[in-house]
Amino acid sequence: MQGENELAALSASALVNLCNFSNDIKEIFFQKNGLNVLLQYLPSKKEEILINVLLLIRCFTENSETFTKQIASENEFEAVKILLKILLGPGLPNTYFSIRIKYQVLRILWKMSKDSKDAKTMVMKN
Repeated sequence: MQGENELAALSASALVNLCNFSNDIKEIFFQKNGLNVLLQYLPSKKEEILINVLLLIRCFTENSETFTKQIASENEFEAVKILLKILLGPGLPNTYFSIRIKYQVLRILWKMSKDSKDAKTMVMKN
């Protein structure tokens, strides 16, 4: 299980680097349903996986309103819901995510709120 977590973290890290290098990689990632993989790993309680998934989402949302809206609205705003839960912590008593995690989550939620009226409404309700 530990090796699987490390592999997931390294894979997400490699994708961050690739997506920062080329917009074509971002397009291919979305065309091949990579967003579903992101949403699958987003609820991870392992910080090393979570930080890389958040950095990958930031990479997509940073300069693209289209990607931001797509990520925010996918599966009835699943990403927004998960991001809001992350702010509450991993669900273990007296355990919280690091400030790095919270900072990335807040940056992503801010961008989603800025680019998507529906995401903003959901964030404001919660």
